[in-house]
Amino acid sequence: MSEPGRFEAPGLVLTRAPAPGLVVLRLRADDPASRAVAAMFLRVALPSGPARPVLGPASDIFWTAPDAFLLDAGSAEAAAGLADGLRAALAGRHAACHPAGDARVRFDVAGDAAPGLLAKGTGIDLDARVFAPGSAALTRFASLPVLLVRRDAAPVFALFADRPLEAYLWDWLNDAARGGPA
Repeated sequence: MSEPGRFEAPGLVLTRAPAPGLVVLRLRADDPASRAVAAMFLRVALPSGPARPVLGPASDIFWTAPDAFLLDAGSAEAAAGLADGLRAALAGRHAACHPAGDARVRFDVAGDAAPGLLAKGTGIDLDARVFAPGSAALTRFASLPVLLVRRDAAPVFALFADRPLEAYLWDWLNDAARGGPA
């Protein structure tokens, strides 16, 4: 039985939730010193491109543009602390950092049927040998811009989208899961 924000079908579980733990970090692409400061504060190297995010236990870091990263700290409190810490570490540098959880939504698509469902909305090959665990892609999904992430070998994917797209994407995913036109 489904509940608001959750849909279940054989081999498939869809969930949607706010993504309150998100932080946007902007750094000049030609400023390796600022990137080094941010990496030192985060205790991990920043991703060098869009395909391989840094997925860690404390936060996930996604490359979203040559001068931008999206960090997922998990909760609004963690995001606020992360943003404050990064701002302090990067003080006096050409950088910007702010929580962005209210601006985004997250959809999780899990189960053996997840790759087939997602294939209806994107041209990315979601086979685990191609879109391997730890992969991410900025792509079009259902004709809309999203960040698509595969954390591990299990068929579990996350879609991050702008909040105004939430109702459309939720309806699209539910319709496609029920076998409707995609």
